[in-house]
Amino acid sequence: MPFASFSGVNHHHQTIMFGCALLVNETGESYTWLLRTWQEAMLGRAPSTIITDDDKAMAKAIVEVLPNTTHRLCLWHILQKFPEHLAHVYNKFPDFQKDFRHCIHETITTDEFEQEWALIMVKYDLGENTWLQNLYSRRDKWVPAYLRSTFCAGMSTTQRSESMNKFFKDYVRSSTMVSDFVHQYEKAIDARYFKEKEKDVRTKSTRVIMKTPFKIEEEAAIVYTRKSFTIFQDELFNSLRYQARKLYVSGEAKTYGVTAHGKETPIYHVTLEGDEGHATYGLLMLRVDPFPTYHVLMTKCGKYKMRLR
Repeated sequence: MPFASFSGVNHHHQTIMFGCALLVNETGESYTWLLRTWQEAMLGRAPSTIITDDDKAMAKAIVEVLPNTTHRLCLWHILQKFPEHLAHVYNKFPDFQKDFRHCIHETITTDEFEQEWALIMVKYDLGENTWLQNLYSRRDKWVPAYLRSTFCAGMSTTQRSESMNKFFKDYVRSSTMVSDFVHQYEKAIDARYFKEKEKDVRTKSTRVIMKTPFKIEEEAAIVYTRKSFTIFQDELFNSLRYQARKLYVSGEAKTYGVTAHGKETPIYHVTLEGDEGHATYGLLMLRVDPFPTYHVLMTKCGKYKMRLR
């Protein structure tokens, strides 16, 4: 029987299970039942984002049951199909893989992606490739440039769900009876919960080593878990390599140019909105909490002359 799991990330960045089900088959009707039943178990709350493999039946069920949820396709699985469908291009043009990876992973705005994609289609004569045309028509579901404003808790693939499935294999087998499966499932969940409590204790009982003289780092160490603090601390430390200069003001929005020390041309533009709750970074709307990027942190440093300890 197909095993369907709903996985996510907790405050320690550990993989957690929100629910699972054993399905009779993998049809649209089964997926629709799965999503409706799971949403009922979640007291009617729908996820803001869901990441799945590229499956038409699943996609149709998500549109029907979770119309307000952003459906994102697993980037890893899509990229794995390129050598299969474009083997002749990989073999003929050694630079194709480098150009393509730059188009997918290095473009920040959708305009940049569109320009890079168009150049690749012309350079490698792929404009008539039907498989690429189909992927391009759904680019808003898998291309990072289209999803930078969508909260995904750092996920772009179904890897966490797959790792959870692998974890369950230590507790159940294909021959496990359904009655035994429920008992083993509870044991597995208890084991994950114990690991989460271990991280809770570590956060409360250990001290961190500061890397900067800024008060904000000390405050972050109090409110963040150890894993979250490490991510924030790395961004804060990296921000010291840059400087921010105010470029112009439009109403309550202030736009800054962020440059590397020793350089004159801004590499990013950051716009702080009136309530400072959002920042436009590279023309993209990003939440500056809980983890502002080093570009945003550098702008905040310049704006507030960040307090020292």
